[in-house]
Amino acid sequence: MGRNTKLRIITGTVYFLVLIAFFCMKILIRIDGKDFGKLFFDGLILLFGIFGTYEMLHAFGEKLHITQKVVVMTFALLTLVIYIVSDFLFTEIYGVKLPDEDGVLHAVGRNYAPYFMLVAFVAGFSLIMGMLVFAHRYVTL
Repeated sequence: MGRNTKLRIITGTVYFLVLIAFFCMKILIRIDGKDFGKLFFDGLILLFGIFGTYEMLHAFGEKLHITQKVVVMTFALLTLVIYIVSDFLFTEIYGVKLPDEDGVLHAVGRNYAPYFMLVAFVAGFSLIMGMLVFAHRYVTL
């Protein structure tokens, strides 16, 4: 077995164990009746988003201007953070509940977190596309 194969096996095992730990925290951790385990899992998704965006920007290298890299990273982070915070706010603070198995009439309130995230996504995407248009001389994609 080569060095790269061993490293990939170790990395995959660590990722798997981290995911299992965060799933367990999502299910088991409750503080003062609030489901804080969901925040741990959302934090993991945020970390994966940061690492994934960084790797994507690293792959582009010098093809993107530094300001474009900053905007792309900010866009990715804000989109995820807006969803995480608004979802926690609606479900844990305002008490919005999904329908249970008894039927849809038992739902309480409405979770607007996906709508907030969609607005942030469209605004950020428009900003990124605008930057690509106005700085087309600096970008060689």
